[in-house]
Parts: sequence; structure tokens; C-alpha cells
Amino acid sequence: MPIQAYKRLQMSVEVQPLPFGAPWDTIPHMFFPFMWAAEEGVLDDDNANDIKSRFIIPMRIANIAKWVIVVVGGVGTLVGAGSILYFAFLR
Repeated sequence: MPIQAYKRLQMSVEVQPLPFGAPWDTIPHMFFPFMWAAEEGVLDDDNANDIKSRFIIPMRIANIAKWVIVVVGGVGTLVGAGSILYFAFLR
């Protein structure tokens, strides 16, 4: 799904009549745009797949690895506790 983003900026200056006589007193009071900019960005399928492969997939791998480490640590703890009990009391 393509995603598009637009950013537009306009800066204006306030213009008003000045009390110095002609021609300055005939200037109408208005806001005059003196600068504007427009930017556009499109996220097409190729760029979306690139972002997914760089950020989303490694985050999922890290999440899976986190749970694998928790399970391995839990099994190691149980095995260690079992061997301590075996050697301490049942030997």
C-alpha cells in the first residue's frame, strides 16, 4: 500500500500604510506571501519492504530470541537445582 506525505509551508509579511505621505499612505493593509515551500514523499512497495527488512524483522527476531533465552535459562535453572538436590540429599 503506497503512503504519501505532503508538507507545505508559507511565510507572509504584514504590509500596512505608513504615515509618511504619498505613496506610502496608499499601501493597502494586507499579508503578502514572500516565501513558500512544498515537499512530497512517497513510500512505495520497494521502500516499504526495505524498511520492513531493516527494522521490523530484526525486532521480531529479537523478541523471539528473548523468549528462547528465558526458556533456556529456566530449564538450566531447573536442571541445576535438580542436580544440587540429587548430590546433596539423594546420593
